[in-house]
Amino acid sequence: MHPDWIPLSEVGKRPYAEAVALFRKHVNPGLVTLLEMGGYTAIDPQEAEGAVIIDAQGKRILDFVSSYGALNLGHNHPRVRQAMIEVLTDRKVDLSKELLSRHVAVLAHNLSLLCPGDLDQVYLCNSGTEAVEAALKLASRYFQGKRQRFIYAKESLHGKTLGALSVTGNERLRRYFPLLPNYAVPYGDAGAIETLLKTAPQEGEGAIAGVILEPIQGEAGVIVPPQGYLRRVREITERYGVLLILDEIQTGLCRTGTFLACEAEGVVPDILALAKSLGGGLASIGATISRTPVYQKAYDNPHDCLVQTTTSPAPPPWPPWRSIRKRNWPSGPPGWANASRPS
Repeated sequence: MHPDWIPLSEVGKRPYAEAVALFRKHVNPGLVTLLEMGGYTAIDPQEAEGAVIIDAQGKRILDFVSSYGALNLGHNHPRVRQAMIEVLTDRKVDLSKELLSRHVAVLAHNLSLLCPGDLDQVYLCNSGTEAVEAALKLASRYFQGKRQRFIYAKESLHGKTLGALSVTGNERLRRYFPLLPNYAVPYGDAGAIETLLKTAPQEGEGAIAGVILEPIQGEAGVIVPPQGYLRRVREITERYGVLLILDEIQTGLCRTGTFLACEAEGVVPDILALAKSLGGGLASIGATISRTPVYQKAYDNPHDCLVQTTTSPAPPPWPPWRSIRKRNWPSGPPGWANASRPS
């Protein structure tokens, strides 16, 4: 073993300044410089629970960032931790490609119960951008390649892989990459979407497969659309025969008062992307959930069943969501009242 190798047992015992230096050297030096400007690298985080981070001096810090929506249940929720321990000590078989996973099957079943309408087909992956990529591919497959463009909103953020970035409206993130051609419209303007669909061809160059939107724009500054916007977009997409993809990676999992933000307007998309808090704050997991007819047309036969798959089907922290039965909780989702609060 290399003399400079650092074993896992030593990580928590070494000075935090060393971790900062190693992060600068091997991970992302620009990010370290940015965080130094705000004084964040001077904070030595030791533990976290609920909405509180505790530093090396015992100072309790309220975490208002919440990892941009990945901590709907807070840091280290006890039920999530217990679920991980239970699954990891079971010696489960989840990485066999020939044997089906019980955990994946039950997680997909439970998610279908939580989602509105016939959102019954679940593809599991490792992140939000992968979930969006799978959604775009599914829409393209649905139209058998005859429609390959999408309408997206300006200032949106759907991910940083090439496909997801091609429907992201942030020019700073898009610069210098070979992105797919698509159509950008102002967020909240359903009429702009209809104008494009009126003039777009039904097949071939420029044909539109779907519209992808965030129910509330996050990265753009928490932009809430006009009342009835999603409902009108749903009506427009149905009228013109294109698919509606909703990115609920930040808004889903009870963050806006309903399990999905789109439920507030009674909207059921054709394809849904989830991630962030789906992992319970302790793992990275994403999901692309589609209406059964959409999935069946794209992939439902033995010849195409391996076109969209993943090696690691589902990490363990899904059990906290398995006991959710209702889509509205006046006092917040289960466990909310027991989350740690600052003294």
